[in-house]
Amino acid sequence: MNIELMRFIDKNFGIPLCFVCSIANRILKLFKCKTKSYKNILIIELPEMGSALLSYTAIKYLKTQSPTANIYFLTFTKNRESIEILNIIPDDNIITISSDNLLKFLKDTILTIFYFRKKKIDLIIDLEMFSRFSMIYSFLINPTDIAGFYMYNVEGLYRGKILTIKTNFNYYQHISENYLALIQTIFNDNNEIPQLKKSITQTIELPEIPINNNIVSKLKKQISECYHNYNGNTILIVISPSGEEIPLRGWDYNNYAELIKLLLKNIDNAIVILTGTKTATAQNQNLKNKINNERCIDFTGKTTLLELIQLMHIAKILVTNDGGAAHFSALTNIKSFVFFGPETPVLYRPLSDNATILFKNYNCSPCINIFNYRVSACKNNRCVNDYSSNELFDMIIKSTATK
Repeated sequence: MNIELMRFIDKNFGIPLCFVCSIANRILKLFKCKTKSYKNILIIELPEMGSALLSYTAIKYLKTQSPTANIYFLTFTKNRESIEILNIIPDDNIITISSDNLLKFLKDTILTIFYFRKKKIDLIIDLEMFSRFSMIYSFLINPTDIAGFYMYNVEGLYRGKILTIKTNFNYYQHISENYLALIQTIFNDNNEIPQLKKSITQTIELPEIPINNNIVSKLKKQISECYHNYNGNTILIVISPSGEEIPLRGWDYNNYAELIKLLLKNIDNAIVILTGTKTATAQNQNLKNKINNERCIDFTGKTTLLELIQLMHIAKILVTNDGGAAHFSALTNIKSFVFFGPETPVLYRPLSDNATILFKNYNCSPCINIFNYRVSACKNNRCVNDYSSNELFDMIIKSTATK
């Protein structure tokens, strides 16, 4: 479903619905009993693939606090695999909503609401920060508690007064720590406002997804079929332009073309592999055609998320913007170069010591955030595109020299 349509619906229908739900919620609160012991918990995180990975530590903490609880996770169908590979939520408890088109979205929304009402969810943890949909959705399930981020006196996206457990969203703190603060607030006996009045000192963890030899063998065979001279000495470079959902985050495709040509010209044993979701197929195919080199291979839409991670296990370099590929690269030792600008690395940097953050820190940057629904007036994302292909090439050469 078109992201602009989703924003239009969320704004024009979400605001009045949040207001109505807020009034109804005040009445329903009179009949609900407060509890810190939850039997059935639902976590909601819909659009962002990388956010599932960044919530890993928070979910682990939730399970230590409610070890007998039945935990569900709601996400968009396209992001299901990003929850599955964490191996922390049972597969049967990962429930999805299709975002392919409006009719499928509405159908799945209605069906899943009835499903969760039947399951008698007593706590919903809303990891969304700017979606009114998730707030209305949570209210309609009618749990005992709804926990989420709250802006208090900050003017921003109106989501009504539906939350029963509120955590201050700290936009100077990494999102993984914000998630952990939200979960800790649920089980915190201190009722001071705002929460959480303590430091996040717990180490942020990531799941271990080791090399899978069977998948790696399959990938090497696919590469060999595309380039017959592929061997063990070949340097694999993964290019994931992504930026399909928020194009402003993406480096210009002409820059990618120039960079790839420089890499293939100057590194004799390099192969560049283009990756991305199916929505990037046409753009990446055009990029491949522009390169016109047999050592540029297009894997766009041809790998699962687990296969992409395994590909990054055997590759040396990743170039991408902030998004799913950047975050999942942290599960491997690959050296990643990640563009930031429209969004801030303070919140969303990949949790990897091998990540080079490309951030110009211009005065206008970041310009998309939770307060403006990730909509910017910018028509020229120089914060990203002022990086030249030669500049990136030099960084990559230095990184391979010290590998």
